Amino acid sequence: MLPAACFAAVLLAVGGATVASVGVTPSHDARASAAGDAAPVTYSVTFTESGLATGTKWTVTLGSTPASSTTTTIAFTDANGSYSFTVTAVAGYTVSPATGTVKVAGAPVEKLVGFTAVSHPGSSTGFLGLSGNTGYYVLGGLLVAVGAFLAAVAFILVRRRPPPKKPGSQPPPKGG
Repeated sequence: MLPAACFAAVLLAVGGATVASVGVTPSHDARASAAGDAAPVTYSVTFTESGLATGTKWTVTLGSTPASSTTTTIAFTDANGSYSFTVTAVAGYTVSPATGTVKVAGAPVEKLVGFTAVSHPGSSTGFLGLSGNTGYYVLGGLLVAVGAFLAAVAFILVRRRPPPKKPGSQPPPKGG
């Protein structure tokens, strides 16, 4: 008999082809075995995330046990049973599922967790490539400036013209 934490690999020849069969023996709690108690069989419960920026810390609490990671996986070991889990919120992301239950039933369990980046109001590109209403304010300011410039030019042109001649008026006499 193999020790509880060993992996057994068996090669079988089937119809001229070699087939590899790998059996995984579940792990047992060595402390319980040393005490003579029946050791509970445990299985891995792995949470795999997608969507977070590389190196972002995330946390899962399975039952009452929290675990954190900056990689894409967080793993626990538990005996058969149903366990509630909570995925802690990460700033700038929504998570799905944020809570739930996993059922360990004589085999390892994998749970996928998806993170989606949240776009913040005002941070998106708006009119003229600026955030929020800023582009409209810039356009309004430009229109006011152009209008003021055109009014100044018109004023200067009107003042530079000679006054119109009055009908029937004679120019002043010369020299005398």
